[in-house]
Amino acid sequence: MAWDYPEKLREVAANPRFIESEVGLLRLIEGDGKLKSALASGDLIAAKRDIDKERTLYIGSYGSPACGDYMTLFLLVNNPTNSVEKISYDNYGCTSSIGASEMGARLIDKIKQFEGGVFQKREEKGQFQLEPLILNSGILRELSDVDESGRVIKSVPKEKHHCSVMFEQALRNLLKALTHGDIYGSLLSEDQKCMIDEVDGPLVCHCFDVHEKTITRLFQSIDKELHELMARGESDLRPDDKEGIVKYFHERVQESTKAGGACGKCHYDRSPSIEALILREFPNYNPKGDDKVVVRAEHKEEKPYFALPFFDRVKLIQEAIDTFVRPSLQRDGGDIELVSLEGDTVKVALTGACATCAASSVTMAYGVQQILREHVYKRLDVEHIG
Repeated sequence: MAWDYPEKLREVAANPRFIESEVGLLRLIEGDGKLKSALASGDLIAAKRDIDKERTLYIGSYGSPACGDYMTLFLLVNNPTNSVEKISYDNYGCTSSIGASEMGARLIDKIKQFEGGVFQKREEKGQFQLEPLILNSGILRELSDVDESGRVIKSVPKEKHHCSVMFEQALRNLLKALTHGDIYGSLLSEDQKCMIDEVDGPLVCHCFDVHEKTITRLFQSIDKELHELMARGESDLRPDDKEGIVKYFHERVQESTKAGGACGKCHYDRSPSIEALILREFPNYNPKGDDKVVVRAEHKEEKPYFALPFFDRVKLIQEAIDTFVRPSLQRDGGDIELVSLEGDTVKVALTGACATCAASSVTMAYGVQQILREHVYKRLDVEHIG
């Protein structure tokens, strides 16, 4: 399919100045086999390497290598001057992906300053934290064609907005290297799991590894975009068409992040789902009425599982067993006892009729374990102590 790109995007993609094959920052870690292997496999989330006494290489990756939408951003920072010396990116290589990455890199090159420039302190709930200055929306704006008055006459196709979202997320992951060091997807520590849950929110799309905040950061711009389209008469939707508006949000989230584009379960069947997030942020769009849908509005205030003290974790598991498991077992003359919690492994004992039931292993695998993963923590395993 030939995409109708803005001329600005075509020009930027045709003349890349910061693509890794031209800049060569990977040569600085030539002997680091573990890091290079993680980059090649798509396992790397964030890393930093001290190149010499004054310079540090920061790396952030984001996307899904399986579908080809994957990019890595490299920033070589001079620590004494707090400035970005060199920038490069490596990505899939289509026009929109190169254009978005190149524009993001050019914007960083204009700023130069690392902390206080590329990353700036912002206050949230009385605490200051670093946030990237360059966002998906700014990249899209810079890649649009405008007339002499500055009015946008051609924008990046909506189906390609995920390329600029990828750059923003790679930059956010690079920030994790500044604050938390190396992070590998297959080797996450408990502290790193906790940090990712706090910074990015819970995982929503398991197929494309899209977290809650990646989705909710888009909502205000989607809402503004939709109302501008309706005001100009360029959309068939009307303000009272709540079902149509929510469907539009679903489509735009999928176009911008790929979330929901594979198995589709995260649209409605995950916790939280895309539907629940939309209705939490915009309850007035609920086509079923506010009392007909469970929206976990309190989730932002909940501590991630691994941020809880040990006894609070055990309490959560016990409550889930008491609420969702024990009643059904007792109806069949059996029961269940929580024996211990060791890391991510919950050890339980089946009693009564269940203790001698030939189907006990099936009960553990498909019943208790799935319930605990859904209601407590998605990485919990259940082991039956006979």
